[in-house]
Amino acid sequence: LGDIEGALSCFQVVCIGEPGNVQAAYNLGVTLQRLGRYVDAVPHYARCLELQSDHVQACVNLAAALGAAGQLDEAVEAFYRAVRLQPADPVLYWRLALACEQLHRLDEAEQVLAKGLELAPRHIDMNIIMARLERHDGRLAQARDRLERIGNPDAPPEQRAKLFAALGEVLDKQRDYVKAFRAFETAQAASAATSAAGKALEIPYLERLPDYYESFSADRVNAWPTSGGGDRRLPVMLVGHPRSGTTLAENILAAHPGLTASDEHPFLRYTISALGALGSEHADYPACMDELDQFEVETVRN
Repeated sequence: LGDIEGALSCFQVVCIGEPGNVQAAYNLGVTLQRLGRYVDAVPHYARCLELQSDHVQACVNLAAALGAAGQLDEAVEAFYRAVRLQPADPVLYWRLALACEQLHRLDEAEQVLAKGLELAPRHIDMNIIMARLERHDGRLAQARDRLERIGNPDAPPEQRAKLFAALGEVLDKQRDYVKAFRAFETAQAASAATSAAGKALEIPYLERLPDYYESFSADRVNAWPTSGGGDRRLPVMLVGHPRSGTTLAENILAAHPGLTASDEHPFLRYTISALGALGSEHADYPACMDELDQFEVETVRN
């Protein structure tokens, strides 16, 4: 019926009255996760696994909630547990490899993908990640062959968009610019056919830019609380619009031995998710930044 808050109240009552109810603990975790309260969902999935250690979906959801809350190391461990419980599921290897890649554990990600691809050699998402790892490692011919080999005209538009975008990146690195442009055109056409594209057109993105500029003015940012992290170094995040030179800037900076680049991983998205996990009043980003106290800043940073 769409009353998620009502469902939350019901599951909370059941969990209190029946602390050994596995399904109630699991459903409470699911409900909190749907509300964007990822940190709150974690202990309920953990409780479910205490009661039923082989509950695969609880393990997968636990990993997803941990990842959304920015606790990627813990998410990786949860995905490993899910793989041990259900070793024949290629999707679990894909999600585990993605989490490893986000932590820059690239050799580990490649080993996980190799096992997953033994189960499903034509799994598009796993092949895309493997090709990305090969591209970053300079194995361009191998990456290109992989992506061209798994091209499937019947694949869903979302997967075709990702596949041809990845192929375009490889062709661009190989300086095969004509074919790279064609691959990007195909990716763009496939992306336009996705359901998400229709929703994106409804968002007046350009109209929101002035609000974003105002939200991150120097005076406003200087008024935000700082964390009590002591001598810990503060991260520096450089952001920009697509096709504006951010990849080139990243590659130049990453060449310095004292710097670590993110390889375009969505760390800011994880941070925004962590803000939402603090409570519904912080879900409206970036306006919520003015409301954070020092403790909440430290919570997000951790």
